[in-house]
Amino acid sequence: MAQYPEATGPVASRLLLENEHVKIWEADVGPGEDFPLHRHHYDYILFTTGDMATLEVRDYGRPPSTVPVPPHAAIFIPAGGVESYRNVGRTRFTEVLVEIKRPRRADQERVDFATSNALAGRDPLPGVVHLLENSRMRIIETFLKPGESTGTAPQSEDAAIFVLSGSKIKIVEQGGRTFEDSRADHSAYWQTAGISRDLINVGARPYRELSVQIK
Repeated sequence: MAQYPEATGPVASRLLLENEHVKIWEADVGPGEDFPLHRHHYDYILFTTGDMATLEVRDYGRPPSTVPVPPHAAIFIPAGGVESYRNVGRTRFTEVLVEIKRPRRADQERVDFATSNALAGRDPLPGVVHLLENSRMRIIETFLKPGESTGTAPQSEDAAIFVLSGSKIKIVEQGGRTFEDSRADHSAYWQTAGISRDLINVGARPYRELSVQIK
């Protein structure tokens, strides 16, 4: 078995939310900055939120590699990696990173790396868009202009929510519960399964969120 150096650093810059199921992080690494050695103990999802960035990735035990990282990319990566990286480009590298603490089921043992660059470099599409899915998770992006609604839809899985662009929203739940919530940019939430919801943007700004549903 490979012997790794002690790698106790965090996996991203700032922890926003943690519960028994997930950790939701943000990474923000400027040009010329290094992100220290760390170990990925959990399967995780990353979603790039800034401009095109260029990283020198140092996977432990392998030669460094230069990796262009496009904006608006969704990636699932299995646990186990030990790495550090340096931003060798001219733009900041920013991402959302969601670690899945919930253990894999027997039918999820063979789940592997997966990525979606279908919307890389493009503006978000209106409405509710499925970005990536495998047996472990489902990634959904929602973009609503003021006055727009998702329509009532069931949520079959618990979900980690990251707000990319905040606004005041109204949530109408199955069974009659209705409430409003002013959600800030870069805020994080945990949303339980089993309730059908309609999300309505009642604010003055576009609302955009990333939902990582945990299977």
